[in-house]
Amino acid sequence: MSGPPSKRLKTTARSHNELFAWLAECGTKLSHLAVESDGDAGDCVKLTETVAEGQPSVLVPHECVLTVEKAWTSGLGRTIAMLATDQKCSDELMLWLFMAQGRARHKEGHKENNNWACYLASLPETADIPATWDKARFEQELKGTPLHGIVNTERETISAEFAAVSKALGQVPGISWEGVLWAHSMFRSRSFPGHLSAGQSTNGCMVPLLDLLNHKHHEDVKWESTTEGIAFTPTQPKVKGSQLFNDYGSKGNADLLFSYGFCLHPNPDDRVPIVLCTPRDELHHYRLELCLAHGLPCHDNAPEPLWIGPFELAAEEQGGLPMELCAAMAICLVQSKGDEPEVGLEY
Repeated sequence: MSGPPSKRLKTTARSHNELFAWLAECGTKLSHLAVESDGDAGDCVKLTETVAEGQPSVLVPHECVLTVEKAWTSGLGRTIAMLATDQKCSDELMLWLFMAQGRARHKEGHKENNNWACYLASLPETADIPATWDKARFEQELKGTPLHGIVNTERETISAEFAAVSKALGQVPGISWEGVLWAHSMFRSRSFPGHLSAGQSTNGCMVPLLDLLNHKHHEDVKWESTTEGIAFTPTQPKVKGSQLFNDYGSKGNADLLFSYGFCLHPNPDDRVPIVLCTPRDELHHYRLELCLAHGLPCHDNAPEPLWIGPFELAAEEQGGLPMELCAAMAICLVQSKGDEPEVGLEY
């Protein structure tokens, strides 16, 4: 499947100005950076002066980093902790509720105690990831793929948890299902590892400014948490006028599409998910025993066949054919009870 380029969606110049003003107030050095429109592809961050090798290009103070822990200590977080006692709110949903309310109330003109309101308001209206697609597009693009089931399950889980927490809370200004879906899409497509935050959060965190950087495959960069904040450092010198890129990691196209809404072609890190199935015949239970004995992922739900997998088939230089898949194929070929699957690779 093809996908949109690995670019951030456009936001408005006004929202960027407000964001940069807030970051500057918090001590972020911004004089060497500019956000520019890259045509229809989206926004990008460019350098207005040369940055030497090993010098951080971006340093975001810890106070600007939005974490689950900060969301829980907010007024909304304390309210949820007090009222939703019968229905535990997950950390991720807490963060999404905080993000949704902060954005909604800011756009309505309310000046409430949300330090990240202008940052949240600067984010795009949506992230073009499968979780946000309408039903027709979702079915057309993903029907018959493993990602179809993964996204459906995720949406159902979020919907059920939001419904339960909402019932306990009642009406809360700025909180809506649409807002939670928006916040989820922002978190899915823009969050950074939680260990970068000052509190060493086990969850992901939102890092203003750094989340504006586009993806470039195998871009040599370094993120690190310092006493001052989260530092982003390209390992090579960057000249004035060049775009700053991030590397979202070695991910296959299914992972890129799921989290960021784009695919790469070619993508040397791509993986093809494979699931095998065998009929529910007289050898069904024996094959199931073999799968469990070999530690293979499998799904047994009568009257359906025995599903074995998923496994990931990669390019040869990235691992090629996994031995677990070879074992699964051997189990599928077992002809009688007592047969032991023979697994091996010959080149």
